[in-house]
Amino acid sequence: MIDSNSANPKAKHVYMKARFKHVCDFIMEGTLAAQAKCIIYYSKFDPTISIINATMHYYSCIQNIARFYVYDLSRECGSISSDWARPEDGLYESFDFKSYFIDPSRKAFLVKVYDEIAGFVLLNQATEDSTNTWNMGEFFIIAKFKSVSIATRVAKEIWNMHPGKWKFLLSLIISQP
Repeated sequence: MIDSNSANPKAKHVYMKARFKHVCDFIMEGTLAAQAKCIIYYSKFDPTISIINATMHYYSCIQNIARFYVYDLSRECGSISSDWARPEDGLYESFDFKSYFIDPSRKAFLVKVYDEIAGFVLLNQATEDSTNTWNMGEFFIIAKFKSVSIATRVAKEIWNMHPGKWKFLLSLIISQP
C-alpha cells in the first residue's frame, strides 16, 4: 500500500508517475475512523498509442501474437468446423502473414500502448475494385486492451493514414445454445 499522504514526496511521485492527478486534500471524521487527513487522486486511462510500420524485424512478433488472435477467433468459430479445434499440443497456429511484409500491396502495423505490444493491423488491396481500395485483412488487439477503446482509436488512425475507399468483410457467427 502506498502512503498517499501529500507530505510523503515518494508516495506523491509514484502517483504522479502513474499519471494520477491530485484533486484535493480533506479531513475525514466519523465514528469508524480516527480524524485523518486524506488525499483524493484520480486517473483517466488515456494511453499513448503507437502504430508502427512493421518491417521484417517484427514478423516473428506478429506471428506469435497471431496465436492469441486465432485463440480468440476459435471462441466464435469453434463450432463451424474442426479446423478451429484446440490443437493437441495446445499451441494455436496462425496463417503465415509473411506476405504482409514483402508484398507492396500489403502493409503490416504493430500496435503499442505506451511501450507494450497491444496488437496488429494487416492491410491489403485484395479487392475487385480499384487499387485505391484498402481491405482490413486482419485486425487484433489483445484482451488486456479491449475494454479501453484502443481498437476504435487504432482503426480511426489507420483510416486517417490511408484515405480513400475501404472494403470490410464482416462475419456474423450465431452460436446455437
